[in-house]
Amino acid sequence: LTPVAMGVHTKQRRVALERQENSCGASAHPPPLALSALPRWWLRRLRAGCAEGLALWWQEPEWPLLLVGAVLFASFLLHWLGYRIALHQIGFPKPWFEPTQWEGRTGWRKPLVFGISNAMVFCSLWHALRSQKLISRRFVAHATAWATAVEVGIITCQAWRGQASHFNVGTELDAMLYVVKICGVSVLGIACFAITVGFFLRPTSIAAGKQVALAHGLAQLCLSVIVGILQVIYGHSSRPALAEEDSMCLFTTAGAHRSPCYEVHGRAIVKLAHFMPLHVTEVLLMLAWMAAQTD
Repeated sequence: LTPVAMGVHTKQRRVALERQENSCGASAHPPPLALSALPRWWLRRLRAGCAEGLALWWQEPEWPLLLVGAVLFASFLLHWLGYRIALHQIGFPKPWFEPTQWEGRTGWRKPLVFGISNAMVFCSLWHALRSQKLISRRFVAHATAWATAVEVGIITCQAWRGQASHFNVGTELDAMLYVVKICGVSVLGIACFAITVGFFLRPTSIAAGKQVALAHGLAQLCLSVIVGILQVIYGHSSRPALAEEDSMCLFTTAGAHRSPCYEVHGRAIVKLAHFMPLHVTEVLLMLAWMAAQTD
């Protein structure tokens, strides 16, 4: 071979070898992420997933759940910030959120907790509604969103009035607001049962992990609703005062009431049995989403 021909042949072999190395590198698994890079990787995935999910949610029939949920979350942030400012006497001679009572029948805990709690439940209901074909997504979303808005609005209004929002029938106004609030939460409870039935009877085709998360989470959500109904009945029933309940009632009501109180039965804090299963669905959905990111 002439020197020119040998040079061309060598160049061709080098190019072929580089192509082979590139193809091998592309087929190999990427190197594992360093431990320090994992938080940033998860944050990027979470940010992208949230942005995509919110954009999709706003375009679907369940958009009222997103709108009301955003308002409830904003109310949660406003009351939390206002409470902290009032607690430390910052910004005003007389803070707007005085008195700075957190617990108790007229504390600021209820507007905060009911705001963020219902906003979280709405996320689960959106996923569940779009994963079933039995009931009307639009009708249930509208009924649930606006009824819950009324319920939490009354709870927040009563906190600002310095009046209890639960089991308060002391005046005609308080009794009327309490009945309306019960009607609002009843619509939410019925919607939870209807969505659960729709998911179990006529589910859509979804990922296996998400299906398991919704199945177990919705069952727990219905259990929470049942406990809430029993708690309302328990709170309106006539019961004798028990000395063994005094310390727990004083603890759960921030010193406002001794036994009997609807929060306590014997030595058990009843409201925990309502709260704990309430948000299992969100936890399971998050775990299913995280597992899907590693597939």
